[in-house]
Amino acid sequence: MKKGTLPFLIAQMLGAAHILEIGFLHLFKTTSMSTSLFFGSLAHVLATYKTFNLTWSGASFGNGASATGYFTVDTACLNNPGFTSFSGMSALSALSITVTGSSGGNGTFGLSDFSTFFINTAGGILDLNREWFGQANPEGAWGSGAFPSTVGDFNVFSNGSSASTPTATSGFTLRTAGGDSILLTSVTPVPEPVTCAMLLTGWHHRGGCGSSQVHPGLIDPTTSRQWHKWDASLN
Repeated sequence: MKKGTLPFLIAQMLGAAHILEIGFLHLFKTTSMSTSLFFGSLAHVLATYKTFNLTWSGASFGNGASATGYFTVDTACLNNPGFTSFSGMSALSALSITVTGSSGGNGTFGLSDFSTFFINTAGGILDLNREWFGQANPEGAWGSGAFPSTVGDFNVFSNGSSASTPTATSGFTLRTAGGDSILLTSVTPVPEPVTCAMLLTGWHHRGGCGSSQVHPGLIDPTTSRQWHKWDASLN
Protein backbone atom coordinates (compact mmCIF):
# COMPACT_ATOMS: atom_id res chain seq x y z
CA MET A 1 0.00 0.00 0.00
CA LYS A 2 1.61 3.21 -1.17
CA LYS A 3 1.84 6.27 0.99
CA GLY A 4 -0.40 9.11 -0.08
CA THR A 5 -2.96 6.87 -1.73
CA LEU A 6 -6.55 6.83 -0.56
CA PRO A 7 -6.38 3.28 0.87
CA PHE A 8 -3.27 4.28 2.85
CA LEU A 9 -4.96 7.37 4.29
CA ILE A 10 -8.06 5.38 5.23
CA ALA A 11 -5.90 2.76 6.99
CA GLN A 12 -4.13 5.50 8.94
CA MET A 13 -7.44 7.04 10.00
CA LEU A 14 -8.78 3.65 11.12
CA GLY A 15 -5.59 2.95 13.08
CA ALA A 16 -5.78 6.31 14.81
CA ALA A 17 -9.44 5.75 15.66
CA HIS A 18 -8.57 2.36 17.17
CA ILE A 19 -5.82 3.90 19.29
CA LEU A 20 -8.23 6.60 20.51
CA GLU A 21 -10.81 3.95 21.35
CA ILE A 22 -8.28 2.00 23.42
CA GLY A 23 -7.21 5.23 25.14
CA PHE A 24 -10.74 6.24 26.08
CA LEU A 25 -11.54 2.75 27.35
CA HIS A 26 -8.39 2.80 29.50
CA LEU A 27 -9.22 6.28 30.80
CA PHE A 28 -12.79 5.24 31.62
CA LYS A 29 -11.60 2.10 33.38
CA THR A 30 -8.96 3.99 35.39
CA THR A 31 -11.39 6.79 36.29
CA SER A 32 -14.03 4.28 37.35
CA MET A 33 -11.52 2.46 39.56
CA SER A 34 -10.33 5.76 41.08
CA THR A 35 -13.92 6.85 41.67
CA SER A 36 -14.75 3.53 43.31
CA LEU A 37 -11.68 3.72 45.52
CA PHE A 38 -12.48 7.32 46.45
CA PHE A 39 -16.08 6.66 47.42
CA GLY A 40 -15.08 3.45 49.16
CA SER A 41 -12.57 5.37 51.25
CA LEU A 42 -15.09 8.14 51.90
CA ALA A 43 -17.68 5.62 53.06
CA HIS A 44 -15.11 4.18 55.49
CA VAL A 45 -14.33 7.65 56.86
CA LEU A 46 -18.01 8.48 57.34
CA ALA A 47 -18.53 5.15 59.08
CA THR A 48 -16.05 6.08 61.83
CA TYR A 49 -15.64 9.87 61.88
CA LYS A 50 -18.54 11.83 63.36
CA THR A 51 -19.01 15.50 64.20
CA PHE A 52 -20.90 16.70 67.28
CA ASN A 53 -22.11 20.13 68.37
CA LEU A 54 -21.43 21.27 71.95
CA THR A 55 -23.20 23.77 74.24
CA TRP A 56 -22.12 25.11 77.64
CA SER A 57 -23.99 27.47 79.97
CA GLY A 58 -23.04 29.40 83.09
CA ALA A 59 -26.66 29.70 84.26
CA SER A 60 -26.38 27.01 86.95
CA PHE A 61 -23.38 28.90 88.38
CA GLY A 62 -25.15 32.26 88.33
CA ASN A 63 -23.09 33.86 85.56
CA GLY A 64 -23.81 34.95 82.00
CA ALA A 65 -20.96 33.10 80.33
CA SER A 66 -21.66 30.49 77.67
CA ALA A 67 -19.87 28.56 74.96
CA THR A 68 -20.65 26.67 71.79
CA GLY A 69 -18.48 24.46 69.67
CA TYR A 70 -18.02 21.21 67.84
CA PHE A 71 -15.61 18.31 67.57
CA THR A 72 -15.00 15.52 65.07
CA VAL A 73 -13.75 12.21 66.43
CA ASP A 74 -12.85 8.79 65.11
CA THR A 75 -15.56 6.87 66.95
CA ALA A 76 -13.66 3.62 66.38
CA CYS A 77 -11.21 4.92 68.99
CA LEU A 78 -13.86 5.46 71.66
CA ASN A 79 -14.44 2.97 74.46
CA ASN A 80 -18.23 2.81 74.35
CA PRO A 81 -19.04 1.71 76.99
CA GLY A 82 -16.10 2.83 79.05
CA PHE A 83 -13.70 5.68 79.67
CA THR A 84 -11.43 7.08 76.99
CA SER A 85 -8.70 9.69 77.27
CA PHE A 86 -6.74 11.09 74.36
CA SER A 87 -3.52 12.81 75.23
CA GLY A 88 -2.39 15.01 72.38
CA MET A 89 -5.91 15.03 70.91
CA SER A 90 -4.85 12.28 68.47
CA ALA A 91 -8.31 10.87 67.73
CA LEU A 92 -9.83 14.28 67.05
CA SER A 93 -9.71 15.73 63.56
CA ALA A 94 -11.38 18.98 64.66
CA LEU A 95 -12.25 20.86 67.84
CA SER A 96 -13.57 24.40 68.24
CA ILE A 97 -14.93 26.12 71.34
CA THR A 98 -16.18 29.72 71.32
CA VAL A 99 -16.65 31.43 74.69
CA THR A 100 -18.89 34.48 75.01
CA GLY A 101 -20.29 36.58 77.88
CA SER A 102 -17.45 35.73 80.26
CA SER A 103 -15.64 38.28 82.38
CA GLY A 104 -12.46 37.14 80.62
CA GLY A 105 -11.23 34.67 78.04
CA ASN A 106 -13.85 35.25 75.39
CA GLY A 107 -12.90 34.00 71.93
CA THR A 108 -12.55 30.87 69.83
CA PHE A 109 -10.14 28.07 70.71
CA GLY A 110 -9.10 25.03 68.67
CA LEU A 111 -7.12 21.80 68.72
CA SER A 112 -3.79 23.57 69.22
CA ASP A 113 -5.04 25.05 72.52
CA PHE A 114 -5.86 21.77 74.26
CA SER A 115 -3.85 18.78 75.47
CA THR A 116 -6.35 16.16 76.64
CA PHE A 117 -9.86 15.12 75.66
CA PHE A 118 -11.87 12.48 77.46
CA ILE A 119 -15.29 10.85 77.64
CA ASN A 120 -16.77 8.62 80.34
CA THR A 121 -19.97 6.77 79.35
CA ALA A 122 -20.62 5.78 82.98
CA GLY A 123 -20.88 2.09 82.16
CA GLY A 124 -23.57 2.50 79.54
CA ILE A 125 -23.45 2.50 75.74
CA LEU A 126 -24.11 5.94 74.32
CA ASP A 127 -26.15 6.15 71.14
CA LEU A 128 -23.93 8.50 69.15
CA ASN A 129 -26.68 9.24 66.65
CA ARG A 130 -28.78 11.35 69.02
CA GLU A 131 -28.46 13.80 71.93
CA TRP A 132 -26.10 12.30 74.53
CA PHE A 133 -27.57 14.07 77.56
CA GLY A 134 -30.33 12.14 79.29
CA GLN A 135 -29.51 8.78 77.75
CA ALA A 136 -30.17 5.97 80.23
CA ASN A 137 -27.35 3.83 81.57
CA PRO A 138 -26.77 1.72 84.71
CA GLU A 139 -25.81 4.75 86.81
CA GLY A 140 -28.71 6.98 85.73
CA ALA A 141 -29.29 9.54 83.00
CA TRP A 142 -25.99 10.47 81.32
CA GLY A 143 -25.01 14.03 82.19
CA SER A 144 -27.10 14.23 85.36
CA GLY A 145 -25.93 14.73 88.94
CA ALA A 146 -23.53 17.20 90.47
CA PHE A 147 -19.76 16.99 90.93
CA PRO A 148 -18.26 14.72 92.19
CA SER A 149 -21.19 12.40 91.49
CA THR A 150 -21.94 13.26 87.87
CA VAL A 151 -23.17 10.40 85.69
CA GLY A 152 -20.42 10.18 83.11
CA ASP A 153 -18.18 12.99 81.95
CA PHE A 154 -16.98 14.91 78.91
CA ASN A 155 -14.12 17.36 79.14
CA VAL A 156 -11.09 18.98 77.55
CA PHE A 157 -7.98 20.39 79.21
CA SER A 158 -5.95 23.40 78.16
CA ASN A 159 -2.32 22.71 77.21
CA GLY A 160 -1.29 25.92 78.95
CA SER A 161 -0.04 27.63 75.79
CA SER A 162 -2.47 30.49 76.39
CA ALA A 163 -3.87 31.86 79.63
CA SER A 164 -7.11 32.64 77.78
CA THR A 165 -8.01 29.01 77.02
CA PRO A 166 -10.89 27.49 79.03
CA THR A 167 -10.09 24.24 80.82
CA ALA A 168 -11.85 21.47 82.74
CA THR A 169 -12.28 21.78 86.49
CA SER A 170 -14.85 19.09 87.31
CA GLY A 171 -17.49 16.88 85.71
CA PHE A 172 -18.79 18.43 82.47
CA THR A 173 -17.47 21.80 83.62
CA LEU A 174 -15.05 24.27 82.06
CA ARG A 175 -13.61 27.35 83.70
CA THR A 176 -12.99 30.39 81.53
CA ALA A 177 -9.96 32.64 81.87
CA GLY A 178 -12.25 35.12 83.61
CA GLY A 179 -13.02 32.57 86.35
CA ASP A 180 -16.55 31.79 85.18
CA SER A 181 -17.64 28.15 85.33
CA ILE A 182 -19.76 26.85 82.45
CA LEU A 183 -21.57 23.51 82.40
CA LEU A 184 -21.88 21.33 79.32
CA THR A 185 -25.57 20.92 78.55
CA SER A 186 -25.73 19.33 75.10
CA VAL A 187 -23.79 17.01 72.79
CA THR A 188 -25.66 16.47 69.52
CA PRO A 189 -24.57 14.73 66.29
CA VAL A 190 -24.16 16.75 63.11
CA PRO A 191 -25.70 15.18 59.96
CA GLU A 192 -23.10 13.06 58.14
CA PRO A 193 -23.21 15.10 54.89
CA VAL A 194 -21.90 18.07 56.88
CA THR A 195 -19.04 15.98 58.29
CA CYS A 196 -18.33 14.77 54.74
CA ALA A 197 -18.22 18.33 53.41
CA MET A 198 -15.84 19.39 56.20
CA LEU A 199 -13.49 16.51 55.48
CA LEU A 200 -13.51 17.14 51.72
CA THR A 201 -12.89 20.88 52.04
CA GLY A 202 -9.97 20.39 54.40
CA TRP A 203 -11.54 21.89 57.51
CA HIS A 204 -10.53 18.74 59.37
CA HIS A 205 -7.41 16.65 59.49
CA ARG A 206 -7.54 12.92 59.97
CA GLY A 207 -5.50 11.61 62.87
CA GLY A 208 -5.61 8.21 64.47
CA CYS A 209 -6.28 6.59 67.81
CA GLY A 210 -2.63 7.16 68.66
CA SER A 211 -2.32 7.62 72.41
CA SER A 212 -5.88 6.64 73.17
CA GLN A 213 -5.86 5.14 76.64
CA VAL A 214 -8.25 4.01 79.33
CA HIS A 215 -7.59 5.64 82.69
CA PRO A 216 -9.87 4.06 85.33
CA GLY A 217 -8.53 6.43 87.99
CA LEU A 218 -10.00 9.42 86.16
CA ILE A 219 -13.55 8.06 86.43
CA ASP A 220 -13.67 9.24 90.03
CA PRO A 221 -12.09 12.73 90.02
CA THR A 222 -12.01 12.81 93.85
CA THR A 223 -9.42 10.01 93.89
CA SER A 224 -7.43 10.99 90.80
CA ARG A 225 -4.02 12.54 91.31
CA GLN A 226 -4.22 14.03 87.86
CA TRP A 227 -7.50 15.76 88.66
CA HIS A 228 -6.05 17.13 91.90
CA LYS A 229 -3.02 18.36 89.98
CA TRP A 230 -5.24 20.15 87.45
CA ASP A 231 -7.46 21.60 90.19
CA ALA A 232 -4.45 22.84 92.14
CA SER A 233 -3.11 24.62 89.07
CA LEU A 234 -6.38 26.52 88.73
CA ASN A 235 -6.72 27.67 92.34
